[in-house]
Amino acid sequence: VMQCIAFDTDVNAPALLHARAHGVRSCAYVTVGTGVGVGFVVEGQCVHGVIHPEMGHTMVRARDGDTFAGTCPFHGACVEGNVASGALVARSGVASAAELP
Repeated sequence: VMQCIAFDTDVNAPALLHARAHGVRSCAYVTVGTGVGVGFVVEGQCVHGVIHPEMGHTMVRARDGDTFAGTCPFHGACVEGNVASGALVARSGVASAAELP
């Protein structure tokens, strides 16, 4: 008997589980930690492959007066560079993420 297994990203798998558990055909699942991940389910299928969205690296306009340069090594103040744990540590001035509220 042949068994099939599948591999996917750490956000697509829970996105698909969330969609199925809540009976929806499409959803976005967002995780924020050391990075920002977004998994998309569209019409019951995960979006992946060449067109896999890297939403954490989306550039956003800063609030007026916000001069934080961001911490993303690739894009500076992208979403991830503004809200991932390293960015929160840098922005708040604490020594480590363990000290964040």
